Amino acid sequence: MEYKADYTKIAAIPTSYSGVVFRSRLEARWAAFFDLCGWDWAYEPLLLDGWLPDFLIRTSACDVLAEVKPIDLAQAWSDHKAGRPVSWPDYDKATKYGGELPIILLGRDPTCLYGDDIIGLIVIDVSRALAIAGCTLEEFNNSLRVEGHAGAKWLEAEDRVRGLPPRRHNIFPGL
Repeated sequence: MEYKADYTKIAAIPTSYSGVVFRSRLEARWAAFFDLCGWDWAYEPLLLDGWLPDFLIRTSACDVLAEVKPIDLAQAWSDHKAGRPVSWPDYDKATKYGGELPIILLGRDPTCLYGDDIIGLIVIDVSRALAIAGCTLEEFNNSLRVEGHAGAKWLEAEDRVRGLPPRRHNIFPGL
């Protein structure tokens, strides 16, 4: 069975954060997450032919374009690794630029798909994009690493977007 995200029943809720009105609460939460990671960002920074990236993230190594969709990337990646077909039509506009620009696909949370602390799914043609970006693959990967616990930052980002006071998140219940 092919993995295909179905989020047609999810209504985007325009949300303000840091003086910006985002098209969805998920995008606002990603912006708050970037702030907690210490990354500068711009929302809908430029219009490319057929694609309006959700974010430009300025990392220590290079600028990265990001596309956000309410998709369970961990499940899709697991299916892909298991040899099951995965459909990515929601990311098609972004992935067509993967050979030209450093791009990261972000889902419904900062799932670390590579078994470490790099968020999202990197779309890149190493031979072309990194030469344009002016960094190596290692520098690019390292620039997207989350210091500390990504899950805790994600919970704090939710609090910020909703205007809630910081709370102590017990990410390890029972300990």
